Amino acid sequence: MNLFKIPILGKFFLHYLSNKQGGEKTSVILRKFIKSEYNVDIELYTYGGCFSNKFNIGGTVKIGRYCSIGPDVCYLGANHPMERAVMSAYFYNKNFSGFDVRDVERKELIIGNDVWIGRNATILSSCSVIGNGAVIGAGAVVTKDVPPYAIVIGIPAKILRYRFNQGIIDNLEKSQWWKFTPEELMEFYSDIDEPELWSQKLLQLAEKKLTK
Repeated sequence: MNLFKIPILGKFFLHYLSNKQGGEKTSVILRKFIKSEYNVDIELYTYGGCFSNKFNIGGTVKIGRYCSIGPDVCYLGANHPMERAVMSAYFYNKNFSGFDVRDVERKELIIGNDVWIGRNATILSSCSVIGNGAVIGAGAVVTKDVPPYAIVIGIPAKILRYRFNQGIIDNLEKSQWWKFTPEELMEFYSDIDEPELWSQKLLQLAEKKLTK
């Protein structure tokens, strides 16, 4: 018997065990549960609304490290079939109706590392990738892919600006700093306000590790 599927008891055990492992930030058992139950694969050090059962509606989501997901954010990974004679879930969702019906296409969303998604943002199935370091404004409706380090706002969401110039973006991408633990990154905390210097030092550290 899977204790996690028993409403009150399961919730208690999941909460207890995940807290023992650091909760949303680092719990492996919580991540396994969310992936199994809600088709959301969350890497370490990411926290927030992505752990909600209302985050992923109908699709599959993969999320990188160090992401900050606001409350009430949702990904709509499938659409009602407007091209068919009838759009009701009775005629495409077996779990909903119990009938032997043909399902609609269900999409996948990949969210990079260090992405910040503001409260009440909605991501449609037409968006398949949100790049590293991107920012999604609160209440935005994202209808297409978001480039790395872009800040997008509005309905539909449009690029307001980029967080850094292309040189700094290239350095941050090359450094892949998100592969390091928080403890390792804290050694460079004095440079956190200087993204170019930060990325250069982390790139040097990555190169050292490769040569060992």
